[in-house]
Order: sequence, then C-alpha cells, then structure tokens
Amino acid sequence: MTDRRKHGSAPGRPEPETDSLDPAKHVLTLRGYDCGVEGSPIALADLAGDLRRELENDGPTLQRLPGSPWRLVLLTELRGVVIGSLLRELAARLSPGPEFGPGEEGLELACLARELADDILDQTFVGLL
Repeated sequence: MTDRRKHGSAPGRPEPETDSLDPAKHVLTLRGYDCGVEGSPIALADLAGDLRRELENDGPTLQRLPGSPWRLVLLTELRGVVIGSLLRELAARLSPGPEFGPGEEGLELACLARELADDILDQTFVGLL
C-alpha cells in the first residue's frame, strides 16, 4: 500500500515500480496486490467499478441482519456537509476539463463521487436549498 511506497519496501524486497504510475490514469492512494505483481497501479475506472459493485451489495442503511452489528454511521450535519463538499470537489477534479485535463480516465470515479456527495448532502440543510 502507500505506506510501503512512502517508507520503502520490506527488507530483501525491491522497491515497487512507480514509473508506470500516471496520476491522470491511476489511483494515487492504493496499489494492487492481487495480480501477482506487488504494488501494481490501479486504474481509476477499475476502482470506480469495484466500488460500485461493493455498493450494490450494500444493504439499506437501516437494515440490520440477525446476529450482525448495526451498520449505521452517524455524522453531524456539519461533517456531512464537509464530506459532501469534498466529494464534489473530487468529482470536479476527476472530470475532464482544465483541472484533470482532456482524459476521461477519471470520469467513472467522478460520477461515483458526485452520486455519493448528493446522497450525503441531500440529508443536510444543503439538500433543502
């Protein structure tokens, strides 16, 4: 993960390659370890697809399955507005345009960030405006 990149590899292991990491195409905070290549870059669109699949399998926020703990995360309204605003900013920065450039590699992740921002902000005073 990013800690290994920041602090070096484990003793006896080579540093992960960062030459193939393109900030316009790859996630900067995660690395892939499931392809047999340690620390391989993860494409922005791949992360968006993975997160969407995980969210599709996520149950309703107030559903509690027998024997499972509550899955409800509570936020103050202010924290919800801050998180939603940061997600909107992320979406803007990942969308094609002056901030991200002409590439569309971040578009799927931008759409997901915008949808999550809207879900959060709709539950705050911002959603009432």
